[in-house]
Formats: sequence, C-alpha cells, structure tokens
Amino acid sequence: MTKLEMVIEELKILPPKKIEDVASYVHALKEEEWLRCQAVLEATEGCLTGKLGEEFEKAIEDCERIDPREW
Repeated sequence: MTKLEMVIEELKILPPKKIEDVASYVHALKEEEWLRCQAVLEATEGCLTGKLGEEFEKAIEDCERIDPREW
C-alpha cells in the first residue's frame, strides 16, 4: 500500500471537522509551494541582461516548436 493510499484510508475514518482541517492544511502546503516558486522566479527575473540576455532570447525564438499530434 502506498503512502497516499494509507493516508486516504486514515482520512476515511476521520470526523468531518478533521477532514476540513486536513483540507485546509493541504491547501496551505500547496499555496506555500506556489509562493516559493514565485519567489524563485522573481529572484531570477532579469538576471540575463545585455548581450547574454539577447542571445538567450534569440535562442528561444529559434527553437523549433514540436506539435505532439505529429508524433
């Protein structure tokens, strides 16, 4: 049995109020992760400037887009 399956089984026996508490906690964890990712993006924003930034932007534009329906 996986950890997820074990947690689900334990959730099944909790009273509704405790399930609400768990749901709030899980949401907070998810929000915390999103905020951490945002902070990383904001911290690195603009780190490639000048010639290096221009070269990186051009390399991205030159990348071939792959259409998964063509596979």
